Amino acid sequence: MNSLVQDDLKWIGMLYSVRLTISGCSKGNSRNPPLHSNFDAVNSAAFADYATEVIKYFHENLNITFTSYAPFNEPFGLHGIGSWAGNLSQQEGCNMDRPTMVSIIQSVHEAIEAKNMSFLKIAISDETQVNTQLQSYDYFVDAGVSDLFGQVNVHGYWDQVELSRKDLLSMRCSKAGHGLWMDEMGWGGTPVENMEQGLNIANRIVVDLRKMLPSAWVYWQVVEGGGGWGLLEVPYVNTTVDIIKYNSGYYAMEQFSQHIKQGSKLIYISNENSIAALDLVTQKLVIVVVNAEDSEVSQEFDLGLFESVGSLALFRTSPNEQHLNLPPPTISASNKVQVVSPPQSISTLEVSDVVLASGENLLQNGGFESVQDINGTSYPTAWTLQGGSNNGITSENSWRGEYSGVLDIRLGSTSALLQNITLASSKLLASCTLYLTAWCSSSQGGTKLGVKINAGEGPVVDINRNGAYSSYGVSFSASAGDIIEVYFENTGALLMGVARVDNVFLHAKCE
Repeated sequence: MNSLVQDDLKWIGMLYSVRLTISGCSKGNSRNPPLHSNFDAVNSAAFADYATEVIKYFHENLNITFTSYAPFNEPFGLHGIGSWAGNLSQQEGCNMDRPTMVSIIQSVHEAIEAKNMSFLKIAISDETQVNTQLQSYDYFVDAGVSDLFGQVNVHGYWDQVELSRKDLLSMRCSKAGHGLWMDEMGWGGTPVENMEQGLNIANRIVVDLRKMLPSAWVYWQVVEGGGGWGLLEVPYVNTTVDIIKYNSGYYAMEQFSQHIKQGSKLIYISNENSIAALDLVTQKLVIVVVNAEDSEVSQEFDLGLFESVGSLALFRTSPNEQHLNLPPPTISASNKVQVVSPPQSISTLEVSDVVLASGENLLQNGGFESVQDINGTSYPTAWTLQGGSNNGITSENSWRGEYSGVLDIRLGSTSALLQNITLASSKLLASCTLYLTAWCSSSQGGTKLGVKINAGEGPVVDINRNGAYSSYGVSFSASAGDIIEVYFENTGALLMGVARVDNVFLHAKCE
């Protein structure tokens, strides 16, 4: 323990096997009714005093400072129905209803204040699923306790990608200033030649980082006995190093954790099965590509966003390769690089000495935060609204900041938000590549993000109709004097709905 204190570790506290339960049993819930709350709120103050005393002892006597404390663990259980009961009573989760959790949050906060433990923040509430966590979060806001916690932890089990509102949880936390961690996900171990565990972990990391943008992603459990969920399997009765078994998840995790360093910034990448992270300190770009298919996939990445790039390195995990360092691809004359991914593989491309191009946004009011009043109605500055029955701006479910652009989707009608700019010759040379990115959502089909160049059709991308925000982008060539129209449009659908757009960014890289 003393040797670990000297390392650069972040300590978090979670109290499993909750004491002071109604059933008298500290594990899960030994009574059968699935909605039974197994913690007596009368004991909230005693529970808070016990937990904070333990954390205070570590801080004062062992030089270990916990930065967050999570007083709950999967309180709503499987699928949000509070089912840690009966035969599942050995589960470390403890059923609690939300009023009970509010009481505990208040008591823990009071204990932290009374004991001057300003180094510690409360983390809530480690639900099994994102949507359950979102419901609990909104409940705590309505109950008036959202200022008492500083971090939101959520687990990653049984989430359906199309239905899980990771974007809404990210939005709530960002606007309230709450940190967001995905602090538990696991998958049954499979040997290195079987990529089931590795690919499931990798796919989940990519989805979570693209949709939820957590500041930490944590695996459960890294080390476990045989037949469990461990990335490493170590028999508890014999812990000699030579019998450690490495599962495919170990090397899958290494494809991310070995290369994406703390403090890296996630940047836009069009491929849904990839993520890109840029370390501004070391100037290293990392692209991780997941190919869960049974056939080879080739993907091209445009590095034209950067003023300059250095050398490349390639690492891959597959049924026949375990984080193997391979000969890297080459960068073409047009600053593009091709990554070929064999079946059932995870590839990590490192690009060193990356220098970002100018960050100037050629669009005005890309975040829709500037609002103009016209005859008593607010409209987004610099944007033109065509069609539609609203005013093109909303404060409801904006991605970041107070406002987002919005279109009301109506049967058989077309509406659009658009902005025209003329590329100035003082800024651009003869040959330029422009990059347009935005966060968009739509509850119906027919929504597009695109550009027109001198009134002619340019590149366009369809917006997924699942209602969740995702990042989208296109690139295109243009010259000084060209008139560029950026548009967010819905051409009508069979049902009514809403489409939103935010953080629209257009910049140019010229040779």
